[in-house]
Amino acid sequence: MAAISFIDAQDWEISDFDIAVDDSAPGKATATVKFTNFKPVTVQFDLIKVKNEWRIADITWLRDRKAASLRKIYVR
Repeated sequence: MAAISFIDAQDWEISDFDIAVDDSAPGKATATVKFTNFKPVTVQFDLIKVKNEWRIADITWLRDRKAASLRKIYVR
């Protein structure tokens, strides 16, 4: 369900993807992924370092021209 949310489509035809990673602070980074799935899409991953491994802290993307966050979807 989450993948479909930020891809914003029932069908997938992913092409032309690019990944850029920016170290924002010690133990934190942001990965910006751009790809085409019938239209251009940008997804941002907030990463945190736990011990010596990177983990995804949140995923942000545009849905209906508004910022959506995976963390906000699952907070109750």
